[in-house]
Amino acid sequence: VSTQSTGLQKPALCLTVAGPGLVHALPGLLNSTANCWPMVLLSSAAWTNQQHKGSFQEAPQIEAARVYAKYVVKVEALTEASYHIQQAVKKSVSGRPGGVYIELARELIVG
Repeated sequence: VSTQSTGLQKPALCLTVAGPGLVHALPGLLNSTANCWPMVLLSSAAWTNQQHKGSFQEAPQIEAARVYAKYVVKVEALTEASYHIQQAVKKSVSGRPGGVYIELARELIVG
């Protein structure tokens, strides 16, 4: 459900797996930004200690999302997560609404 159809200024949320999952969500991120629909795209990433080593589903996600999002952040510590999620939600609805991207290190999701 898009925010346009509901009339609410609350962002939609899209959660993806790393790599191909993010790639398939990029058109939605572009669409939300182009049409001023607030959206938070949240994706996992490779394990921090395996990045840049060709790990499973590793992709240049930050670089890919930066093209279409008005706020892009990589969260590597659980203590940072709350702050960056709050910032992302605020930025998605403020000014010209649009898409934002948060990448969570895999160890934050898996534990």
